[in-house]
Amino acid sequence: MKPVRLGFIGLGLIPTSAHLPGLAPLLESGDAVLQAFCDVDEQTLQKQAAEFKPNATYSNHREMLEKEELDAVYFCVPPTFHTDELEIAADKGLAVFIEKPVSLDMSKAVAGNAIVEKAGILTQVGFLSRSEPAALPARELLQEHTLRHANLLHIRDGNPCATGPVATTCRAARSSRIRSIVSTCCATSSTTTSRTSPPSTCP
Repeated sequence: MKPVRLGFIGLGLIPTSAHLPGLAPLLESGDAVLQAFCDVDEQTLQKQAAEFKPNATYSNHREMLEKEELDAVYFCVPPTFHTDELEIAADKGLAVFIEKPVSLDMSKAVAGNAIVEKAGILTQVGFLSRSEPAALPARELLQEHTLRHANLLHIRDGNPCATGPVATTCRAARSSRIRSIVSTCCATSSTTTSRTSPPSTCP
């Protein structure tokens, strides 16, 4: 079976810390190949190309979608930056993964859905950090016990603002990756969920 040829439009924190590392087993097994990367920031494009080694790089998504023979494409750009990439991908019959939110305008989201339905392509929207490395072990831990309370801390090279059942995060500008720490406190005899409010600001 031929490998799935993947394209990426947008190479910020989420694709480089979650999606691309998550694809590693498929890339190593030969079931998928990074065919092309696209980013309008040349420095970002070259940096991520050096790390993940796609077969081609582009600064224009139209050029990438026109020239490359792809099977699927990831759209990992802010919603205000979406233009015609969905229409082009749908017209070519490509499977599409799009990062949330699809749009900040409901009419545009509905129009996008109509494009997808008309083309009959496979699509997915990335919600709620489902691609984070911590998601699967967190799910397994929560399935093993009756939940009393849980902490989920996302740390970007800094300290969490709170360590209670609900924690917020302090961001550090130097961060390049998200490290997720999951801590659960469970009691099999209790079904009560204990929660406290997070602090309103970071120290």
